[in-house]
Amino acid sequence: MTLPQPPQAGPPPHPYTAQPVVYDVGRRVRRNVLIGGAVLGPFGLLLLISAFRGGVDGGVGARVFTGLFGCALIGVALLVLLFWPVLSRTQQLFIEPPGVRWHDPRGKPFAIRWEELAAVELSRKWMVRRMGRPGAVVRLDLFPADMSFRSRHPEMEHLWERDGLRGGYRLPIGADKNAAPLLDEAVQRFHPRARGGIRETGRPHLT
Repeated sequence: MTLPQPPQAGPPPHPYTAQPVVYDVGRRVRRNVLIGGAVLGPFGLLLLISAFRGGVDGGVGARVFTGLFGCALIGVALLVLLFWPVLSRTQQLFIEPPGVRWHDPRGKPFAIRWEELAAVELSRKWMVRRMGRPGAVVRLDLFPADMSFRSRHPEMEHLWERDGLRGGYRLPIGADKNAAPLLDEAVQRFHPRARGGIRETGRPHLT
């Protein structure tokens, strides 16, 4: 009688087959702008029609004010359409097996290998927004591993020691406080030796 053989373990997956973590920097901005334009445009048109048709109480002054306010809202919606090519600009951050990559076809893209970096940190600058709700601006801080990094990456010079950072490159990610743990986990996954963690600034004391 032949005993069944245990299944043979296959070869471990190649590290470069791991899926990258992609953070779309402009996604929240595009969503908020679209929602704002979709709400303000029709509402402004409704106010304008009401002003012209006499559907506003308060006399001529109230009708004029309502009409002007409606025109202003329609103007904002038209500006959204006019500047949509700029607002919809592609800006994506890739944390992937080879390293860190910034995809910005109409800007200054770059790609850095992990071995070029001594440390990667996420800095989160907290602030209090409307209604007392805490918010944060997230930045990706990249610290080079050697002195020749700057000469190899002149495309990143505009990020060098930005916003008071010393000895590194600071890439603004945006006002999404949840981006910091997501990107920090990605660095931990692909190159834990470079992970510097999340550095908090001005974090409010939540009760």
